[in-house]
Amino acid sequence: MAPLRSLSSLMFPLRSLSSLMFPLRSLSSLTVPSRSRCSLMFPLRSLSSLMAPLRSLSSLMAPLRSLSSLMAPLRSLSSLMFPLRSLSSLMFPLRSLSSLMVPSRSRCSLMFPLWSLSSLMLPLRSLSSLMFPLRSLSSLMVPSRSRCSLMVPLRSLSSLMAPLRSLSSLMAPLRSLSSLMFPLRSLSSFMFPLQSLSSLMVPSRSRCSLMFPLRSL
Repeated sequence: MAPLRSLSSLMFPLRSLSSLMFPLRSLSSLTVPSRSRCSLMFPLRSLSSLMAPLRSLSSLMAPLRSLSSLMAPLRSLSSLMFPLRSLSSLMFPLRSLSSLMVPSRSRCSLMFPLWSLSSLMLPLRSLSSLMFPLRSLSSLMVPSRSRCSLMVPLRSLSSLMAPLRSLSSLMAPLRSLSSLMFPLRSLSSFMFPLQSLSSLMVPSRSRCSLMFPLRSL
């Protein structure tokens, strides 16, 4: 039993250490009422509960991340459009140079060749640049108040073309019907040698009488 007693004597300092920790525990129990201990822990728990919506928000961000991965081709497309933007930036010094050298009234006349140059590169803009001389010519020939009145008949003409477009859509079944009539036309072409043969063998007055049996056939 002597070794066990020496072992218990070695454990005594640990016991005394726990007895030293007891005043600290009792001090905390004196400073804070026992009922309010859990209430102090409650903010920490509520903080963890506030973190739950943030976690769900991160789960909602997953589709947005996949959307950003879908936007990657569009970003590469915008990088392909960069030379066109740099081209417009190169055109800017020419425009500013023309504004310095030319009076303000004739700026448009000098800018027109530059616009046509850009229109050769962009086909959609070339249509508007080709229309520019016609517009300027009409502005010289027609008073400013009557410009809109001249444009109204053209707009109404385009509105009148809408029924014609719908009529062409209605003609589609008739076209398919004409494709079904094609065998009948080939049958009539097959009957043509018989008609020519009857015209050679029979006088002209009796052609109809001979054609009647063929027609009934």
